[in-house]
Amino acid sequence: MADLEVNVDDLVELLSPNMALLVRRKTMEIVTQLGAPLDGSAGKYFQAKDFALGKAICQLCEATASDRTETLAALTNYTSGSIEAADFILKNSKCIEIAYTAVVANALYSSVASRLLVNVARHFPDRVDQKLRARSPDFITALLAEIKKAVSSGDEARAKFIGFTIVNLSILSRVRQYIVGVGKTGDNDELAPPSTTTPPLPIVYDLLASAAMPEIRECAADVLRNLAFDDERSRVSEGPEAHLNLKLPSRQTEMSRFQQPDSLKFDPSSFVILGYLYRAIWRILRILGLIQDRIATSLVCGKIQNPEDSEFQALKSLYDLPADWHQ
Repeated sequence: MADLEVNVDDLVELLSPNMALLVRRKTMEIVTQLGAPLDGSAGKYFQAKDFALGKAICQLCEATASDRTETLAALTNYTSGSIEAADFILKNSKCIEIAYTAVVANALYSSVASRLLVNVARHFPDRVDQKLRARSPDFITALLAEIKKAVSSGDEARAKFIGFTIVNLSILSRVRQYIVGVGKTGDNDELAPPSTTTPPLPIVYDLLASAAMPEIRECAADVLRNLAFDDERSRVSEGPEAHLNLKLPSRQTEMSRFQQPDSLKFDPSSFVILGYLYRAIWRILRILGLIQDRIATSLVCGKIQNPEDSEFQALKSLYDLPADWHQ
């Protein structure tokens, strides 16, 4: 644990918004890789020393827009395998609001932001709903509209992650009721007045019918399936199973994890290999130097009787000896 604390201290210091951009970027490459494993080590790094690393990442995300691709990517990795990381982000930062704003504004880092929303909504759909509803009461409509825009523009890779977020949130009764336009329930399950916007259910139908990417159609189908098993106020069709109030498990896929490209991965073993290579080259150069010294010694001792011999001429060329090397 001592080594872990030392490493975390160093990383936290280098993640200060006052550090040079290049230093922050290189540090974030390391931090993102630390969050990639699913063996539990990622959560330990994030939580070490009272969430020191988690605080540093969130503060950097909030402080500088230029670091948000990297910070949101790191948070995506940590929340993929650590429910504690997701809980910390929701309690102690505005990173979820930042991610949502990036998605609906189609910012440069919106694809990374949508993946973070998927993971956190998988762990705590109710708390994500509360946070985003406080920011924009009609955030569900905004997210569905972004899916439709992304599909129309051909950016279906971005659309599917927003779709996974909607699926995760649609296990909530309030969200299901909002989608079909029958009203919204508050924190105490009291029925609130219907939204002033048009119910977004037709968008879900349209995605199911027209999206070219199978995963987006599957997202739309999952949302409709959740709606079909809701209570009487929000179910979309009557049937023998309409009385059931089943909540389907949230969507979790391997695509929700963000991995750094291989070219950016930090591999400490590369430094070990480089050290071995350096020492090998140094030894070769030293041996060559000893050979040259041996030739000179042989000349002085008179052991080379014929300096014009072809073998020694070759040595002269190899070691770039002066013209009077034999004198």
